[in-house]
Amino acid sequence: MDIVERLKEVLKDDYGINNQKELEDAISKSKGLDIGIFTQPLKNEAAINKDELKAS
Repeated sequence: MDIVERLKEVLKDDYGINNQKELEDAISKSKGLDIGIFTQPLKNEAAINKDELKAS
């Protein structure tokens, strides 16, 4: 089974999504995903960056 067929099977079995329209409807109704945690510098990383800027 290729990846596309496996994905379709998971969407159908786990989420009840059987076609393109149902997938698009589900995506449009979703609240989205907050990726803020992945875009904020870590405290240690911020300190390292400040030291690098001072050395420049």
